Amino acid sequence: MNDLSKANGLIRDGKFNEAEEVLTNVEKQLGKANDETKAQALNAFGSLNLNKGRNDIALENLLQAQAIWE
Repeated sequence: MNDLSKANGLIRDGKFNEAEEVLTNVEKQLGKANDETKAQALNAFGSLNLNKGRNDIALENLLQAQAIWE
């Protein structure tokens, strides 16, 4: 299981702090990643922030992911 899948599973399970740790580690490695992986990571951060009630940050994350996918 890759780290993004792990983070998404943790988000679904309501383990937001653990998911944030995993995503923070993913974020540190994004410079080496392709655009698809960057968009997936931003999407996961968006989902995490929505679940934590940080809608403004979630919107930024999701818009950045959308811009990559377009």
